[in-house]
Amino acid sequence: MSTIGALYQQSMLKHPYGYALYEPESTKTLKPGSCGYLTELGQWTPLIGEDQAPINLGDASSLSRNGLTPFEQFYRAPTDTRSWGPKISGQVKQRKVELDVGAGLIPAGIPADVGALYRYGNEGGFGAILMTQSPVTKEFVYGATAFRVWCKENSSTILRRWPDVRDRGLVIVTSTYATEFAMLNAWKDTAKELSVGFRAGVVGIGELGPSCTWYTAQGESGWVSVAAEDAEERKVVFFGGLYFKYRRLGAMLPSSHVFSAGPVEKAKFRAGDPDANEFQIVDEREDGVYEVMVTAEEHGEMIDLPENEETGNVEYDDF
Repeated sequence: MSTIGALYQQSMLKHPYGYALYEPESTKTLKPGSCGYLTELGQWTPLIGEDQAPINLGDASSLSRNGLTPFEQFYRAPTDTRSWGPKISGQVKQRKVELDVGAGLIPAGIPADVGALYRYGNEGGFGAILMTQSPVTKEFVYGATAFRVWCKENSSTILRRWPDVRDRGLVIVTSTYATEFAMLNAWKDTAKELSVGFRAGVVGIGELGPSCTWYTAQGESGWVSVAAEDAEERKVVFFGGLYFKYRRLGAMLPSSHVFSAGPVEKAKFRAGDPDANEFQIVDEREDGVYEVMVTAEEHGEMIDLPENEETGNVEYDDF
């Protein structure tokens, strides 16, 4: 049976921001360049180096201290900020309540002078809603192929030093969407309705929404909130990047064994990069030496660094 974290991630694929975290993570441990994996519960776990600091491709000293090769193509894009309306899963419907009918429609916990009141619900199955305080900050780094090349060069070392990657796979983060404060509610296999009041008079039905304050009704269970603890921190609600799966081959083993890190958003690789989809490495364990096939998938938003005149222009298919 899928965990609520996995169901939440899958239900939020309608929004083009990557992997939705049921437990939003701190930007101190999840940022562009971070390396790690996801547990069965959907929790982000960074690779921790000998210095007890998370591995990040943007930190050359972190790589060298842990026996990893340098990454010389870490190009940050300008930081982008935006205002979001509520992010809801595919089965949840948003309905505006006409307040001019009477103040009695406003649930306890929501101010009587609220500018707009909306109800969110579904008739069964899984439902989720994410509320984020504005601004939502987007951080990302250019490129895709360079990250795959680096992984190919370092996979044997990574498997030796962080063996959990064999089962979980490896994620290299390339984009994050983070906020100072977020609330979310997720439920499964039951009909449910939630009330949310907004100070702003109009709430965007689609991806865009106003920068406004919201209120939830008393007695409606399931709301979970997270907040940044200091001025330097944000909470990541979506992230994107490259996901690498490791599959032990059968040539050196009596029977093959397949590993998987669980469901992620899948997308085809762009054309023009024939070696990107998969490569082979050697995995040395205490019980022997094995050939391993590594396959990679992009999930979330990826932006290629524009080619210059010397290297030529390369056209890719959208994903």
